[in-house]
Amino acid sequence: MAQRERLSIDVSDIKEVVENCRDDIAWQEMPLSTKIRVLVKERLEQIRAEKEK
Repeated sequence: MAQRERLSIDVSDIKEVVENCRDDIAWQEMPLSTKIRVLVKERLEQIRAEKEK
């Protein structure tokens, strides 16, 4: 299994927005790092899809 590259970033200014951007139970149970990864992956997919149009 490939080792993931780790990165430290300050998310203090967006933490509350990320935590509250969805209100389903699964979102509430996820750690902040996972929420951020989900949001970044979703946005990257949107960008990729827009470029293919």
